[in-house]
Amino acid sequence: MKTKLISLLICLIASVSFGQKTFVIDDFSKEYYAKIYPDNPEYWDGLGVVKIIHKATERTILTIASNEIMTPPFITYDDYNFDGINDLAIPNNGYNQIYLGVKGGFTFNSAFTQLARDWGGMFSIDPKSKTISVTKTIGCCWNLSETYVVKNGNPYLSESCLNDMYSYYSEIKTTYSSQYPKGRSKVIRFSEDPANSFSKNPDYSELLSVHTSETNGKRIVLREVDGKLNYSVLSKDNIIEFEYDGKFVLENISNNKCLLRFGNKTARYVLYGDYSNQKNSHGIDIYTRGKHYNWKFASGVYLFHWVDDIAFSNVTVK
Repeated sequence: MKTKLISLLICLIASVSFGQKTFVIDDFSKEYYAKIYPDNPEYWDGLGVVKIIHKATERTILTIASNEIMTPPFITYDDYNFDGINDLAIPNNGYNQIYLGVKGGFTFNSAFTQLARDWGGMFSIDPKSKTISVTKTIGCCWNLSETYVVKNGNPYLSESCLNDMYSYYSEIKTTYSSQYPKGRSKVIRFSEDPANSFSKNPDYSELLSVHTSETNGKRIVLREVDGKLNYSVLSKDNIIEFEYDGKFVLENISNNKCLLRFGNKTARYVLYGDYSNQKNSHGIDIYTRGKHYNWKFASGVYLFHWVDDIAFSNVTVK
């Protein structure tokens, strides 16, 4: 990255008396330099005006008011949209305002600016892959990172990864459907991390993860999401093929037998676990369009270990 971060490399060109001081930043570009006009140069309160000036013609290309004058790095100069023309990032109100380079000057870009504002003030770029990356921590327990590509001169979401520090899965959402920050179509993947397994994190939100023997290795996952029970079917490459978080009915028939019923307009599902004999029968029955499918679970894990300990807002117990 050829970014030049200009903070303290300035020259005082006005009088050093009590008159107004004007500062020049002239080494961030071969074509342009910046003049800084602080509102209160004696107190350095950050308020002032920035003028971007063309070196050859002395023509003012851009005039920007900022409340973060002289906050390093003050001017960032790089190619954010990967079009071969360097752009400007100038801090104001706690985030960088992005001005894309165009023929003869710069133009403000609201999408890049909002991306910087939403992600702590600025983003990172990778010129080799032509991607933009951002990351932040959500609350106590989540790390969110996203990758963007540039289409039609604006950032588009490519991949979003939400990592729960108390479980061993990641959710990865992929889309090329719309310009930032509008709606996102998604594909979700779960990626397991053996170093962060259930045995090491007993409080994590995944309650059940079992493979089925009739469906070429698909996986059934029950997990807690915001106080609700969530049912998912994952393919062999961990892509969610079906997801349900509507109403569930739990029939706790005995200490050794439970049924979990749920459904939608096209199908009914019965997740069952019967440990009353040595066969340990467990699996799921699916009834749809007049047909019945039975997926038996390959794992011997007790399916309903969580019944007496966790209450969900979308589960009715009978």
